[in-house]
Amino acid sequence: MTNKNTQNEVALAEGKVGYKKTKLGWIPEEWEIVQFKEIAKFNPKAEELPEKFIYIDLESVKDGTLRKENKISKIEAPSRAQRLLENEDILFQTVRPYQKNNLFFKSNGNYVASSGYAQLRAKKCSGFIYQLIYAEYINNQVMARCTGTSFPAISAKDLSGIYVKLPPLPEQQKIATILNTWDKAIAAQEKLIAQKQDLKKGLMQQLLTGKKRFAGFEGEWEEVKIKDIADTFSGGTPSSKKVEYYNGKIPWLKSGELNKGIIKNTTGYISELGLKKSSAKLVEIDTILVAMYGATAGVCGITKIKGAINQAVLALILNKGFSTYFIYQLLKMKMPHIVHSMVQGGQPNLSGGIINSVKVKIPILGEQEKIGELLLNRDYEIDMIRKKLGNMKTQKQGLMQQLLTGAKRVKI
Repeated sequence: MTNKNTQNEVALAEGKVGYKKTKLGWIPEEWEIVQFKEIAKFNPKAEELPEKFIYIDLESVKDGTLRKENKISKIEAPSRAQRLLENEDILFQTVRPYQKNNLFFKSNGNYVASSGYAQLRAKKCSGFIYQLIYAEYINNQVMARCTGTSFPAISAKDLSGIYVKLPPLPEQQKIATILNTWDKAIAAQEKLIAQKQDLKKGLMQQLLTGKKRFAGFEGEWEEVKIKDIADTFSGGTPSSKKVEYYNGKIPWLKSGELNKGIIKNTTGYISELGLKKSSAKLVEIDTILVAMYGATAGVCGITKIKGAINQAVLALILNKGFSTYFIYQLLKMKMPHIVHSMVQGGQPNLSGGIINSVKVKIPILGEQEKIGELLLNRDYEIDMIRKKLGNMKTQKQGLMQQLLTGAKRVKI
């Protein structure tokens, strides 16, 4: 009995008719298993670098998009500036590859990338290979070949030896077209979010400074300090050595949660015992929270759930006569400037004293409420678009895993 006949019998028995079993699992009969180096050149030898070029370092790319362009001369270029790019080259982030900040380069200008990327030049369908580097089975192989703990990395040589599932060229092209259509839709959604955020920022500058007023409101705004209009407090952290202090039912509002703005859920929880045996403090729904330390210093949020805070978060309990949403929006606008002006060098660290001394100008309660409501509605609008974006990314990821493994076929 031939090997092909044996394969067919196994496929029939496992309900995989039209597929064959390989080292990477079942794939369609027309597909092949090849190594990356068979379908792309890795770090092709560069000609002499141009006198001036756009340098792409590891901070330049985020979520498949070139976010910043740093034009430099060859003389001032760092030693890592080695990858001279051509149109449709692919940059694969080799340091901390789990971040997936890869780039499908589409330009004919003078661009040079850091050696922190592996440069792939496709032999045929570059669009397919770009999508392929995001496949889950590829990422699993990448991480298995990484060295280092704090900054895991894979060499271009190890990356080039990874095995991939390769369909015939027409199917590669069709898959690339489908997934690229999703990428364009996702990019359009991200652009819409950026536009909405810019519009809201402009509105904040007008409304929160009194430059633009609602009809029926006039008169001077009053200047006060935060300590004049609110009581403030921070919390503490239960001992991490006591497992019984965690994974309870009390939402754990750490400073990182404030990046959400309007906080409706948390990733961590503490127990009643953890709350009782520590300095953690409970906060009620609609409490304004301000992060005080590190990378999130100055970030503001409003909690829509009852939870506990630690020492890195300051809670503001407003006095009567002041709108929670107005003060929240006002602090969101002011805190970045305060962090920049009051903290110089190193990781920024605020304190309750600094935040309590912040001066703000506020109108009467009715005008506060009108402004706060309008800006909050803008936040909800942006949040809805973000949710749609998240759903689109999830759907694209699911479709990608099916198409790039042959689990779902496309019509040619």
